[in-house]
Amino acid sequence: MSNKRKKNTLSLETKVKILEKLDKGVQGNRLALDFNVSKSAISYIKSNRSSILNAVSNTYQEASNKTVHSAEYPKMESRLYEWFLKQRERKCTLTATILKEKAKQIFGEEYPDKNKNAFRASDGWFTKFKKRHGIRFLKIGGEILSSDIASITPFIHRFRAKVTEMGLIESQLYNVDETGLFYRCLPDKTYVSACEKSAPGYKIQKERISILLGSNADGSHKLVPLVIGKAKNPRSFKGFKNPLHYNFSKNAWMTSRIFHDWFHKIFINEVRGNNFAFNFFNFKIFFLFTGHPVFSKK
Repeated sequence: MSNKRKKNTLSLETKVKILEKLDKGVQGNRLALDFNVSKSAISYIKSNRSSILNAVSNTYQEASNKTVHSAEYPKMESRLYEWFLKQRERKCTLTATILKEKAKQIFGEEYPDKNKNAFRASDGWFTKFKKRHGIRFLKIGGEILSSDIASITPFIHRFRAKVTEMGLIESQLYNVDETGLFYRCLPDKTYVSACEKSAPGYKIQKERISILLGSNADGSHKLVPLVIGKAKNPRSFKGFKNPLHYNFSKNAWMTSRIFHDWFHKIFINEVRGNNFAFNFFNFKIFFLFTGHPVFSKK
């Protein structure tokens, strides 16, 4: 039977400890016995001192890692990481898209002689970049509201029964709903450095517009969206042909006035224009909307 020594792969943290002991004058033979590795392994660690210390101290590699993964474009990654840290000092929210676009910009500046397609900032590269620099993804804040699950099944049964009773097909079933667009609100998650324990953000910007969206059940008729803002005549619309419907209210919210005008002046006309039979036969549609209070007011 061979008494061949089992290979013992050391972590970066352990390699740093070996370097520290070498600096204190401890002999390599002694360290090989203490750490259960060969003398050549100690020599290798000694000769690769700079790359090991750089991985642990400068690029924030996790100390539990056992190998040093060098970057293909170190100048670009170094500048990107410096920029990343500066943005995090300012508490800026950073997403994968932002970091990738910045990486491509820096790549073009650092390597002007290379083809711009040589570096695409792929998901694979980004994963390795995060690992090399100890970058994590943290949630800044926000909650998700739960749905009333118990009411879903009874509603489905009542809805199907009503559709069958009226003899309707999917193209005659219309559904609309209102949503808010917080156009100045930042993402609620960000990438942070290894030394950050939390990700405090700025006060949430609550400037919004409301949007009313709708369609029939088979998707053959998508209603033109209604946008609700605060201004009666937004300056941004000057000289611009708005392809959407627009209305206004004090808080950019849906009101009974806006909904009434939209339903009678816009919705009905759009349905008539899309359904030839609506104008000549006893054509019916089923209009489904949420239980918003303004919808039920006359």
